[in-house]
Amino acid sequence: GYKEFVLLFDLGAEKFADSLGDSVEIDAFASHGGKVIIDHGTDDPLIPVDGTLDYYRKLVEHFGSSGSLDSFLRLYITPGDSHGNCWGNNAGITEKAGMTALIDWVEKGISPEGVRKVRVNRKKGELITEGIQFPYRSEYRND
Repeated sequence: GYKEFVLLFDLGAEKFADSLGDSVEIDAFASHGGKVIIDHGTDDPLIPVDGTLDYYRKLVEHFGSSGSLDSFLRLYITPGDSHGNCWGNNAGITEKAGMTALIDWVEKGISPEGVRKVRVNRKKGELITEGIQFPYRSEYRND
């Protein structure tokens, strides 16, 4: 019953705490040359953007607002995009554009300052609009 559920939940949280995706202690990843691109649409109906912004704030606190975080991580908040499908209320970053930017960053050292975003017609797949999404900057940063 309920007591068993609570026990199993607590056990799972304890046992798999180091596997959660919310740890800011990713210094080893960064120091080994790892790169991260995070893209989140503001109209995502499944994953609230506030959690991503909170995680980013914690990363800024952990790494400082100097260039150290920018040396390995870029956050793109795409206004109006939904769950990464590029047919929401506004344009979003496609998987291809995001992966190309990441590969160029890792393999060629070209940091992604702007990534192409598109909005397509859901039924026809036709391009409606396109643009460039620049990295997120916030009050959490001093630059």
